[in-house]
Formats: sequence, C-alpha cells, structure tokens
Amino acid sequence: MPMPIQPPIRVLVVEDHTIMRAGLCMLLESQGCIAVVGEVGNCADALAAATCTQPDVILLDLFLGGGRAID
Repeated sequence: MPMPIQPPIRVLVVEDHTIMRAGLCMLLESQGCIAVVGEVGNCADALAAATCTQPDVILLDLFLGGGRAID
C-alpha cells in the first residue's frame, strides 16, 4: 500500500539581512518537503505576510534591525 503524499511544510522566513535570508530560503527550498511561502525583513511585513500566507512555520530572526522581534 503506497504512502499518502504529504503536502510540503509552508515556511515564512523573517530575516533582516538579505544575504542570510536568501541563503536560508535556498537551503529550505532544496528540501523536497518544505515550501517557502514568503520572505520578509522586518516585523511589520512579517505580520502582514503571516496573515496572507498562513504558514505552518515562521523562521524568525529574534533581533531585527536593533529591536527584538519576539516583542
């Protein structure tokens, strides 16, 4: 009996350093079971993107632009 095909894990990447964000997205996309549904560089854009894309996981840089993203 074949295994059911699982949908990819939907990830939103929040990182203020462009190069790091691009690298993370490339690494995640190289995995067959992960789909990057958005990538943003600040908290305001992260909230908007999370609302629009409804990701399963948010990969969040805790220190965005001098502030703490967790706040």
